Amino acid sequence: MHRLIPCALVLLLAPTAALADDDDTRFLLNQMDRQQQSEERAYPAPAVADNPDLFTVNGTTYQVEQTLEALGPALYVAINLKQWHKVRQFVQRYRQLPGHDANLALLAEGMLARVDGDYAGAIAALETALAGKPEFVRARLELARIYFEDHQLNAARDAFERAQGSAGLPPQVLGMIDQYLAALDRRAGWQGSLSLGLGYDTNLNQGNGDVLVSQVCYLPNWCQTVTRRMPEPLESSEWVYDLTAERRFNLSGHHNLLLRGIVYGSYPDKALEGTDSTDYFDENTSVLYAGYSYKSARNELNLLPTFEHFYSDRHTRYEAGGLRLEWKHQWSPPLQLNTYLQTRRYRFQGEDAVYFENYDEHRLGLSASYLLDPLTALYGGLDYTRKDFPTDAASSDAWMLNLGVYRQLLPGVNLNATALYRETRNDEANTLLGGLREDKQQIYMLNVDLPRWAIKGFVPVLSLKHTMNESSIDWAYGYQRDEVALKLRKTF
Repeated sequence: MHRLIPCALVLLLAPTAALADDDDTRFLLNQMDRQQQSEERAYPAPAVADNPDLFTVNGTTYQVEQTLEALGPALYVAINLKQWHKVRQFVQRYRQLPGHDANLALLAEGMLARVDGDYAGAIAALETALAGKPEFVRARLELARIYFEDHQLNAARDAFERAQGSAGLPPQVLGMIDQYLAALDRRAGWQGSLSLGLGYDTNLNQGNGDVLVSQVCYLPNWCQTVTRRMPEPLESSEWVYDLTAERRFNLSGHHNLLLRGIVYGSYPDKALEGTDSTDYFDENTSVLYAGYSYKSARNELNLLPTFEHFYSDRHTRYEAGGLRLEWKHQWSPPLQLNTYLQTRRYRFQGEDAVYFENYDEHRLGLSASYLLDPLTALYGGLDYTRKDFPTDAASSDAWMLNLGVYRQLLPGVNLNATALYRETRNDEANTLLGGLREDKQQIYMLNVDLPRWAIKGFVPVLSLKHTMNESSIDWAYGYQRDEVALKLRKTF
């Protein structure tokens, strides 16, 4: 794009033309979060107030006497049926009886603590029960499952393997242990997705074809007519792809080494022919995160050095290094809160270093997702971005609001719709371009997944994206763009 306009304008238009699409990075990160949440969310049974002496099993109501012989078995049955309100009532009564089994009471109290979200209390109760009775297999199994839910993977594997070696376990229990061990293997491996498909882009070059004719006066009596002509939008079909992958290496307890990679891009069929050169619009963005991760049932804290590489026009455009801090908190079973801080230094490479200024970028984001029901999730957030260039006229502040919904429309048909609104304001005006740049941008993204028509594990995905950018310097920065793609996605 910079070859089509005077060199002086290249220096000013560069920050828009030469950067990767961070909205796609954000979208893929959110996709990874949803993939993990769909595997981890659960709904505990609500408490119900009723007669503490009565117990209903398979439609039949029993009177539970205040004796060890009655309350002990009733407590086991209530735990098995996940009737937590009855477990809470029975264990209180059971504790009052002389000669009660303290380890059984600890099992019940540990399970109740888990239901209440108190994983530390649940683990403490079950570990105490096992210390008093090492052969208590039920307590060991429940402890292993709680370790699993609390993302203490090494401890969970050790507990499951020890329980697996216990004598006399029925086949269904052994099968359950095998399922958990397989799930631990999946958690310890790479998780992510790969997509490849064909698309069409109505404006590869963010062009608008505008022509601005103005008078530029160098001296009171020396003026010149200047014509500024922006490129026409370039349409093209293209190959599109994306890859996300993440892996945790459990060090101990909740502490992990986290590796995360994101790669996405496009390869259009067309290029823009110039008088002395050709502009190609192939793009590839690669982002690597590697660092420390703390993860429990309700909290995740990641401190991740990050590196980004952007390749376009058949050469490396820039490299960026920095640090990202993330915190995710499961406020309640349906509500998750997220925040992040990120700072990066962007360094342009090769010939781009001649035209573009290196700069620093700082970001702060707050977001939330809410599971309305097992089929519907709402999400949204607010982001602030500060870009500091050596030139004040290029430095800017930006605020971005995004709202979205994820919905299973039919069995095997999933919809994910996102709307983004961004306002950007530069620090100072630029007289050459015609004033202070202030942009208002709207982006609408729609993904329709069709797992019911999966082909050997590859799910068809229809993606639509509409971008509309309005600017106070509209001749240079205003544009509209539509992108559509049909991809096959493999989740692993």
